[in-house]
Amino acid sequence: MESHPQYAYIGLDVVDTPDTAREFLERYGWEWPQIQDPERALARSIGAEYQPHVILYDAEGEVAGRFEGGGTEADWERLAARLSSG
Repeated sequence: MESHPQYAYIGLDVVDTPDTAREFLERYGWEWPQIQDPERALARSIGAEYQPHVILYDAEGEVAGRFEGGGTEADWERLAARLSSG
């Protein structure tokens, strides 16, 4: 998120193969690391049962906010802005 450099994206791929995940990122011009989680073990451990699911962590590693469901980068920017101002 360009306007919130204190946050970074990491993709957790629970359905996509590495190739389809890469194609998805390329289609939207996004660039961030991807973690494969085909068994959904990591997703379950962080409470991301529904995908897509965006979780923002603070500098201490605590969950600062969540966004569930289909969203856009603008939605995620609004979440980050709300968390940064409050």
